[in-house]
Amino acid sequence: MVQERQARGRGVGLVLVGMVLVAALGGSWLAKRGDAEGQTLGLPPGTRVGYHHATGLVRFLGAAAGEALAEYPSLSSAEGPEGIAEAFLSVYGGLFGVADTQRDLAIQSTTTAPSGRTAVRYQQHYDGVPIVAGELLVQVDASQRVLAATGETARDLTLDVTPRLASDEACRRALEDVAQERGADPQALTCSEPELWIYDPALLDAPGPRRARLVWRMEIRHADDLSVRELALVDAHMGVMALRFSMVDEAKLRRVHDNANDASRGLPGTLVRIEGGPPVGVTDADAAYAFLGDTYDLYHRLHGRDSWDGAGAPIVVTTRYCPPGQECPYRNAFWNGTQLVFGEGYARADDVVAHEYTHAVTEHTSRLFYYMQSGAINEAFSDIWGEFVDLSNDGDAGNDAERWLVGEDLTNGPARSLSDPPSFAYLFPDTGLQPYPDHMEHPGYYCGHLDNGGVHLNSGIAAKVAYLLTDGGSFGGYDIGPLGLAKTAAVFYEVQTQLLTSGAGYADLHDALIQAAYNLVVDGVLTPPDVTHVERAVAAVGMDRHPPACAVAVAPLCTEGSPQDVFYDDLERPEDGIWTAVTLEGVYNSFYYPQNPNDLGLDATYARSGVTNIWGYDQEYIGDYAMVMMRDVVLPAGAYLRFEHAFAFEEAPKWGQGFGADGGVVEYSIDGGATWQDAGPLFTHNGYTGRLVEGWGNPLVGREAFVSASRGYITSRLDLRSLAGERFRVRFRIGTDDGGNDYGWFIDNIHIYHCLDAPGAATGTPTLVEPTRATPTRATPTGVPHPWWFPVAIKEYAR
Repeated sequence: MVQERQARGRGVGLVLVGMVLVAALGGSWLAKRGDAEGQTLGLPPGTRVGYHHATGLVRFLGAAAGEALAEYPSLSSAEGPEGIAEAFLSVYGGLFGVADTQRDLAIQSTTTAPSGRTAVRYQQHYDGVPIVAGELLVQVDASQRVLAATGETARDLTLDVTPRLASDEACRRALEDVAQERGADPQALTCSEPELWIYDPALLDAPGPRRARLVWRMEIRHADDLSVRELALVDAHMGVMALRFSMVDEAKLRRVHDNANDASRGLPGTLVRIEGGPPVGVTDADAAYAFLGDTYDLYHRLHGRDSWDGAGAPIVVTTRYCPPGQECPYRNAFWNGTQLVFGEGYARADDVVAHEYTHAVTEHTSRLFYYMQSGAINEAFSDIWGEFVDLSNDGDAGNDAERWLVGEDLTNGPARSLSDPPSFAYLFPDTGLQPYPDHMEHPGYYCGHLDNGGVHLNSGIAAKVAYLLTDGGSFGGYDIGPLGLAKTAAVFYEVQTQLLTSGAGYADLHDALIQAAYNLVVDGVLTPPDVTHVERAVAAVGMDRHPPACAVAVAPLCTEGSPQDVFYDDLERPEDGIWTAVTLEGVYNSFYYPQNPNDLGLDATYARSGVTNIWGYDQEYIGDYAMVMMRDVVLPAGAYLRFEHAFAFEEAPKWGQGFGADGGVVEYSIDGGATWQDAGPLFTHNGYTGRLVEGWGNPLVGREAFVSASRGYITSRLDLRSLAGERFRVRFRIGTDDGGNDYGWFIDNIHIYHCLDAPGAATGTPTLVEPTRATPTRATPTGVPHPWWFPVAIKEYAR
C-alpha cells in the first residue's frame, strides 16, 4: 500500500495569499507536519509524499495551497518553466530514482494552462533508450514556484541495450500474434516502424517477472478493420511478446460521415454533413453532429479547450460503421487515434459521444495507457465527461433513476452507473458475473488480464468520486458535500491536463485530485471547505490503497511454533550438485542452473536473494523438461516445503483466464526419483493458477499448473506432513507446446523445514541422504480442460 505522509524540513518562502489560505484551512491539512522522514527528505512543511508500492521510490510530492515545494526567484524569466523544473529535479530527482537528470531525463512536452500553471513532462531514458511509463511531471506556477512533482521511474537498471532480434523479425512476430488471436489475415495487418524501448512491468503494475527488458515497440493496425489498433512490445533479446493490448478506447469543426452499415466503405466513409451544414435526415449522423457540438461547447465553456487536441483540430466521426467480417450492425463505439467511430445507434446517446471524444482528449493530455489502472482511469475520465455533457443537456434533470447512467439512451440499455457502480456487472469466464467496484477494497476489483486488465470494470472507483463531488452524499464512512458540476469538472480537468503521467495509477490519481483542489483554491475556483470534500471523496473509495484482490498472500513459514531447517538452498552454490536439468520429452532442455550461461546467451539473473537463481525458459517448441533435486531428505513430522518464484508462461487467450498453453508443475518423489507425483494437492498457499489446454501438443495437457504470469516474485508453500518419515525430493517441471514462448520460471530460496513447538512437531536432527541418479519418469496427466467463450460484458457498450 502506498503511504501518504506530511513531510517537513527545509522551508521555502510563502506569498501572503498562501499564509491566509493555510490559516483558513486550519489543522486538517497539516495534521502530520511532524513527520521525521520529511525532515530527512529536506522538504517544506505540509508537503505530501506518496511512494510507489512496487519500486519503493517517491512517486508524488505536493505542496499545500499557497505554498511551494521550491522557489527559484533568482532564475531569469528566460529560463522558463523548463529551467525551474530542471533546477528542482537536480535536487530532488533522486527521490524519484533519477541519479542524473541530464543523462536520464528528456523533456517530452510543456503545457501551460489558462491559470498560468505549466506542466513540464519528462521521459526517462537508460543509455539513450526511452522507458515505457518512465515519466516525471513537474508543475510550475507563474511565479516560478514548483507546486507538485509526480511520476514513476525504473530503478537500478543494468541492461544490454543492443538488440539481438532484428526489428523486422519483431514486426513479423507481432503481426503473427495479433493475427492468431483475432483470427485475421496477417497480410492485412501492418506494424509501425519498430522503436527500441525498455519495459518494466512494475511501472504499470502489470503481471510478469518484475525485471526490465529491452523491447521493440510498435503499433499494429488492420488495413480494413479500423477497430484494430494494438500496442505490441516484443522482447528485443528473446523474441517474447512482452506486452500487447488494444489501444482502441471502446466505449468544433465537425465532419460527419455515414457508412449506412456497409462494411465495404471503410473509414471515414461517405461525408454527409460538415460544420454549419443542414440536417441530412440520417438519425445517427444528425445526432452525432449535435452531440459533438454539445461536447465541444462544454469543454470550451468550462475549460477553454478548442477541440480534442486543444488546437482546433477537425472532429471527424463515422456513424453506422461495420468492421468487415464482423456482426453488422456493429454494437460498439471507439476512438481509433484519428477519428470517432460509432456503430448504428451509438451516436444517438450524448454521453456515449462525449465518452469517445474524451478518449481523444486523454490521448492528447495525460496520454494514459489503456491498460491496468491507467486504463481504468482513462475509461473513468470518459464516463465522467460523458455524464457532464449528459447532465448539461438536462436529459436526466428530473429522473434520478437515470441521472448517472452511462448509455441509458442506447437501445440495449445503459452500460454502467457512476453513482452506484456495483449495480452493474461484467461477465468473466473465470469468475462469472463480477460487479463493478466502487472501492479499492471491493471484492469485485479485477486483477486479471482480460478487459486490458480491467479498464472498464475498475473504472467505477474514479467515477464514484466524480458523482460524490458533483451531487454529494455519504459513502465509506464519509459525508461529502456537493461541489456541483462546474467545480468537479475543474478539479478533474486540472488532473487530466496538469498532474498525471501516462502510467499513473489510482494512488497517483488520489494525490493528483487533492493537489488539483489545492491549486484551484489559489485560483479562487474552489474554497477551503471544497478541498475537505475532495479529500473525503477520495478517502471514501480508498483510492490510495493497493487493492487486496491483487495482492498475493505471503506464504507463512509457521502458523504455530518456529521454523527449524531440514533443507535450505539459497541456490548460491551450484557446485554442490544438488540440482540437475533433465529432458523428459522433446529436443531442447531449457532449464538452467545457474541461470548463466544459457543457450540463449542472455543474462537471466532474477534472484530473490543473492545473485543466483534457477531459470526455466518457456520455449517455443514442444518440450517437457525439469530441474530435479538429486538428494533425498528424510522428512520429520510436521514438515513443509516453501519456495519463492516468479513466472510468465504463454497464455491461451481464446480459452479465457485460468488456462495456459505452457506452464509449470511441482512434483515429488519418495522412491529416489523412480516415480513422481503431482504436488498440487499439497499446496497450502499460492498453488497452481490454472490448467493447460489441449490443441498444440503440450505433454502436460490437461494438468493443473502455474500458468499465465505472477506479479513478480511470490512464495508458495506445500504441506508435507502426510509424508513424514519418507525420503523426499522435489522437481520443477515445465511443459510447452508448439509455437509461442515467454519468460518462463524463475525460482529461488527452496526451503524444507518443520515448526518447533507446534503440535506433532518432530525433535532431533533431520537427515540428508546423499544424491542418487535414478532415471526420471513422466507423471501421468490427469483431467481435461473445458473451453470458455470470450468474456461478454453485461449491459456494456464498450469492451
